[in-house]
Formats: sequence, C-alpha cells, structure tokens
Amino acid sequence: MTKKMTAFRILPVLMILCSSSLFAQRMELTAFGGGTFAAGVNGYSTNYYRAQIGGSFHFGATLDYFIKPLSSLNLTVFDQPTTGYIYGSGVYKNFSAPMSMTYILLGYNQYVNHGKIKGYGGIGMGAVVISPSGYGSSTKFAIDIHAGVKYDASDHIGLRFQLQLDQPIDGGGYGIGVGTGGAAVGVSTYSTILQLAGNLGIVFRFGDHKI
Repeated sequence: MTKKMTAFRILPVLMILCSSSLFAQRMELTAFGGGTFAAGVNGYSTNYYRAQIGGSFHFGATLDYFIKPLSSLNLTVFDQPTTGYIYGSGVYKNFSAPMSMTYILLGYNQYVNHGKIKGYGGIGMGAVVISPSGYGSSTKFAIDIHAGVKYDASDHIGLRFQLQLDQPIDGGGYGIGVGTGGAAVGVSTYSTILQLAGNLGIVFRFGDHKI
C-alpha cells in the first residue's frame, strides 16, 4: 500500500470512528478542488540549475470540528499531481518527470462574523509526501497558511473559497530519471519553496447548527 493511498483513507476512517456524541457537536466536511501555481528554487552546487514543481490542479477534503462558535480544529488531506522540472547548464540538462505532492495537515481556523457569509484565516502543520515517478517517496514536514470566505447556503450545505500558501520544510527534494538507464539527477531543495494555491469547496455540515 502506498503512502498516498494511506493518506486518502484517513478521513473516512476518522468519520467511522467518530461517536454519535461527537457528531452532536458541530462538524463540517469540505470537498474541494483548485489550482496550484508553479514554484521553484535556484541552486549552485556544481553548475547553475533551477528546480521547479510545476503548476497543476489539486483536490482534497477537510474535516472541521468546532471547539467554539467561531473556532475550529481541522484535518486536511489533498493531492497535487504535477511535474518536476530541472533546468540547467553543464551536467544539469533539462529534465522533467511526473510527480505528486500529497499534504496531510492538522490545523486551526478562526472565523469572523456570525452571519451566512463568514471570513476566516488559519494555519496548518503536518507532512507532505513527495512521490516522483520512478523514485521512492519522501516525507517532509510542511506548513500551510490560508484565508478564505465561506457562505452558508442552508443549515447543511455551504460554499467555500480559499487562498493558501503551502511550504515543504527541510527540503522538498526529488529525483528525475530520463531514458532507459539514462541520466538521473537528484535535487535537494533546502531553500524555501512556497506553493501559492486557490480552491473552491462544497461544505457539508453536521451536528448542532447553533454552535
């Protein structure tokens, strides 16, 4: 079983284990999809190169548990199927290969306004599983800063728009292989990589809607 498959089984397992008393509290499950911009880093170890994580679509889900009317703890899992690139000179040629970034984050949200339209901001911390094609997965610590607007269409359904900044910590390196038994390049990106993203989500609400 791959790490990515395990990650995407976390949310349904948690929902099954939740007791009826927990669901008496207010909880929200948000399914979302959106886009992530390309992000890269420059390196000068031997020859100049630029390593880049390509821009692409991402999708995932967030489970929120409200500890106060305007405060929630949450678990977010999302995947970004993308392409890794290396551009360079000398021993570093131009390479590309498919890869995925799977984020698993525990976070906190603070909301403003008690009406149907609410603004919010928050932070998450956890891990990102980097899975380049043809190479083993690598797990790195990651943080996420986000803000957005949520519209409660009814007691049970809502819509959400969110902007976020995701950052792998302690590297984010990946390798790229080209051809059959051909050249391979490994890049350990210890400089900061910031992935700017935005998404739209459908919110499903459970429990006490007065909370």
